[in-house]
Amino acid sequence: MILNSNIDINDRLNYALIIKKYLKETEKDDCLKINKIRNKNRIIYLNTNKTYKYSCKITKINYKSLLDLKIQKKLTKEITKCPHFSILYKSKKCNNYLINYNELANDDLKSYLKITNLTSKYLFNTICQIFLSLMFYYQIIKKLYNDSHDKNFLYYKIKKGGYFYYKIFNKDYYLENLGYLWTIIDFEYSSDITNDITYYYDYSKILYYFLSKQNKKINKFYDNFFNLSLMKGKKGVIKLIKDIIELLKENKVLLTILPENSIVINKNPYILNINN
Repeated sequence: MILNSNIDINDRLNYALIIKKYLKETEKDDCLKINKIRNKNRIIYLNTNKTYKYSCKITKINYKSLLDLKIQKKLTKEITKCPHFSILYKSKKCNNYLINYNELANDDLKSYLKITNLTSKYLFNTICQIFLSLMFYYQIIKKLYNDSHDKNFLYYKIKKGGYFYYKIFNKDYYLENLGYLWTIIDFEYSSDITNDITYYYDYSKILYYFLSKQNKKINKFYDNFFNLSLMKGKKGVIKLIKDIIELLKENKVLLTILPENSIVINKNPYILNINN
């Protein structure tokens, strides 16, 4: 993100154009970065220019990295339909390496949960956004995520205020903007939806990290989540999503009525309506 006040998709897309122009002008330097780390068989993250904010992810070219790139490209094209994905600015192949340039986040869930004064309101809002990112991911990519951990969900600090507007299974929902926008990254372990309950672990694994806050309301939500009945396959995916939405509604995280005098951030709703 360029400015902490950015909350609009159009702002993010406009900044993407600026970054793409800058990256095109400095394209000759791309492979120089690779040459400095070519002996390291691991993923490298680089924060770069102080004026132009973006992140750089460098991986060896293989099936996983190419799958991740394919999914990132798809999600970037769909960014106006869901704000919970990071924008891919550019990708480039250099020898046996792949460089991806993305939006630069403020930090990840691991760091966020170390904040000592997080209230139930903020914790639930975070859970909701992370769960929504998974739900929209299923809808757009039609795959399981398979990599839910506390460094794969990033937040961007944005101007606090207003409500995000969603239409989920043809019902209107509103989520308060508390100044954090959460996104999902790293898709190299994605796989087809199987005829079992594997999908369940995308949610359960990430929810587990919130228990570290020892918050009674979160603990109760965790217990209620684990008491949900499960079905196999895609029908199970849809049922779980509907059950989670109900839990979030019961905990007054997702609102069905917009509070009086409130501002809607996105006039066109983010639509979630996965079909069987």
